[in-house]
Amino acid sequence: MSKRSLPQTYVEDEDEAQTLIVTLRDATLGVTLELAYTIYRDRPVITRSARLINHSEQAVDLEKVASMQMDLPTQPLDAISLPGSYARERQLSRERLHRGVTQFESRRGASSHHMNPFVALADPNTNEFQGNVLGALLIYSGNHQVSLERDPIGQTRLTMGINEYNFDWRLAAGDSFQTPEVAMVYSTTGLNGMSQTYHDLLRDRVARSGGGGRFDAGLIYYMPQSWPSDNNDPIERLKIQYGTSLVYPISAITAHVGTSPDELLGRSTSMKMRGAVAMSGTLGYELDAAQLSDADKQAVIRQVAFYKQHRELVQYGTFYRLESPFESNTVAWMFVSPDQKEALLFTFVILGAVQPEPHITKLAGLDPQQTYVETDTNKMYGGDELMQLGLYTTPVQTSDFTAQVHYFKAKD
Repeated sequence: MSKRSLPQTYVEDEDEAQTLIVTLRDATLGVTLELAYTIYRDRPVITRSARLINHSEQAVDLEKVASMQMDLPTQPLDAISLPGSYARERQLSRERLHRGVTQFESRRGASSHHMNPFVALADPNTNEFQGNVLGALLIYSGNHQVSLERDPIGQTRLTMGINEYNFDWRLAAGDSFQTPEVAMVYSTTGLNGMSQTYHDLLRDRVARSGGGGRFDAGLIYYMPQSWPSDNNDPIERLKIQYGTSLVYPISAITAHVGTSPDELLGRSTSMKMRGAVAMSGTLGYELDAAQLSDADKQAVIRQVAFYKQHRELVQYGTFYRLESPFESNTVAWMFVSPDQKEALLFTFVILGAVQPEPHITKLAGLDPQQTYVETDTNKMYGGDELMQLGLYTTPVQTSDFTAQVHYFKAKD
């Protein structure tokens, strides 16, 4: 199995990255192990892989081989993973690492609905905007295994690669075995910083995935966008898309406006709510337009026009998670153009209240020196004002499952 036959990152210029190969030799077995470390010049990314070569005259049975191993010094760490199930994929999970072995894996022959081939190790105080975090993503779409072993003095060993369960590869004399690649990202600016690096890397240096059971970097290598879940219910999708964005770029996440009531859950939601969630990915519609009311037909026309106007900002702008559906009744995320002259903010309230409370959403990624106009209201805000003081939302909500979309443009 050669590396050329596996999905992997690449460069467009020789100066973009450098690769160090460390060769280890087992004189008794007659095999060598090549450990590859590729470091990117302008990205906080290191990729790791291994290649075993059989130089002997006899076959060797390979029963376990990891793509990478890394030892971390004594420190408290949280493990962040993306477990799930059918129609509830990539539900962000965070847990403190304790002594012993913690393992995340798939034995289903695919990356699966149940555990994505990704893990992050974060300082306990790391949040979306600050703190240190190390991410590891296996660029592979089959059985996988992540092992985190914490010893009695708090040191942690991270091992990642093909799952050893039922794995047995006969390596004939003269043949070699190449492991899948792991893309490692380090951020000192919290989870958003890590995610943004992965988004750029996967969009620009991996992408050329069905149902949410095979949404991974291995398939993004062949298809630049895929179906993250069979679940179109926008409330469930808030968590699915939030968790998916931890690693995968928005341009890779197809998102459809489905029927109401939803076909899986029977939950009724407005066209505005369904549209806002779907417009936060690669928008599509999965319904019989002939069955829509006149009001919903007009809403679809407006949504499509709005999305076409802002498609590049959504799919290729810098994405920020602001408020998590895993922690709050309010959810928010936003997109900022590379020149910081445009921003698109999506806010959602899951459950209404008899006495709605005022809410302030603090934006991110804006130019603090710039003045922004919210186009729907023509109100002007300073970039520093929106980021430090936030956007005040008048408490007028009277129902469940509501959404608001705010577009800001820098004043000429």
